Amino acid sequence: MALLTIRDLTVEYRRAGRVIRAADRVSFDIETGTVVGLVGESGSGKSTLALAMMGLLPRNGAVTGGSIRFDGAEMTGLDETGWRMVRGRRMGMVFQGAMNSLNPVRRVLDQVAEPILTHEPDITKADAAERAHELLALVGIPGDRHRAYPYEYSGGMRQRAGIAMALSGRPALLIADEPVTALDVIVQARILRLLENLREVLDLTILFITHDLGVVARLCDRVVVLYAARAVEEGTVEEIYDHPKHPYTRALLESVPNFARGRGKSHGIPGTPPSLVQPPAGCRFHPRCPNSMEVCSIQVPGWTRFAGTQVATCHLYGDGERADA
Repeated sequence: MALLTIRDLTVEYRRAGRVIRAADRVSFDIETGTVVGLVGESGSGKSTLALAMMGLLPRNGAVTGGSIRFDGAEMTGLDETGWRMVRGRRMGMVFQGAMNSLNPVRRVLDQVAEPILTHEPDITKADAAERAHELLALVGIPGDRHRAYPYEYSGGMRQRAGIAMALSGRPALLIADEPVTALDVIVQARILRLLENLREVLDLTILFITHDLGVVARLCDRVVVLYAARAVEEGTVEEIYDHPKHPYTRALLESVPNFARGRGKSHGIPGTPPSLVQPPAGCRFHPRCPNSMEVCSIQVPGWTRFAGTQVATCHLYGDGERADA
């Protein structure tokens, strides 16, 4: 059963009289109990989708089309009061840049307890503090560090504290936006092990946003690939990694060295991602695609189904059959 359903979601920003469509008719589902990886280059729309799902778009951003359904309820028409009943309670988010999500002049324990007090007005401060202690211990922070300030933490500890804050409302869905990007590989491995353990212990459903395909292969069940604000391929980790269909997905995988398969060299993707102010017509990847055909610059390809659950949008497979039809 789908816990979160995104259908034709469109998000636009307005800046200096220009309209930037940062998410363009994106659709995917997140089944209860699964980990879905949202991957793509910087500027592909990953963080915009996360902010839209949490009702946290900046003032110059807005959902201009489509649907966000969480646990059967429509989210796109909610006012701020409605969002506060969901955000931090039913949905939690680990933000990109742990230090920026923590108040530097407040103790970490108090910051973890604050969402508990906000969403559970009948709870006492002592009980909220006790639960905050339990959460910080759950994410591996020693008890003698719970009352420290964020600047007294290492980068990995700050990220763990951010995860504890996101879990304080006992959410059903955890959105993790690039939670390991700024960390060294050893700390990254520890955070990933933590998320794996939390998934089992708390029965979490996770949307994991990253550009690191190695992380996705380890943690996720399914993958949604974004390019220039559009979804271009979706499937299980095995389907995507073993039989990538879209040229962009193949290029992403080729850009990662794979010593296990005897390929220690990486191959960059030529060119740069397009401007979202005036993106290319047709398939947005065609200016960089080695398989580009004339039709690619004219017509947006439809979705084509493959074996299993894999779908992709590419003219290499004909006109396509809408996967969400």
